[in-house]
Amino acid sequence: MEAMSGESPSVTNQPMRRLRRAEYDALVALGTFQNERVELVFGQVVAMSPIDPSHARSTTLLEDAGAALATLKELGARGVDLDLACRKLQEEGVAAFAKSFDTLLAAIEGEIARQQGGGSGGDMPDDSHIPPPSDDDAPF
Repeated sequence: MEAMSGESPSVTNQPMRRLRRAEYDALVALGTFQNERVELVFGQVVAMSPIDPSHARSTTLLEDAGAALATLKELGARGVDLDLACRKLQEEGVAAFAKSFDTLLAAIEGEIARQQGGGSGGDMPDDSHIPPPSDDDAPF
């Protein structure tokens, strides 16, 4: 079969016989479409769209998701309680966020109190009372 070009022959008022999947597969097995990017769509052999970066990325993400799912299944088969692990990660993450958020609120309240207590309006706020982040605050 000739390589498919961008132009299609024009056939008017002629019935078209569509290929069945088994017929298309047999043609592929014979090498009929070798070096051509074609596919069967509603019984017609059509040129495939070129693979653009967004298509390649979505394909990679699907493959990565499959690998991640396989890893999770393997962990489960090895006795890892995934529900418990996820619950623990969520609880620890929420606790770490709450601790950091409480520290932020305390710093804001302290600054408001400092400014209301007679700090001069033109001075830069003194942030020495805000504790630096510690490794205990890290979620991982």
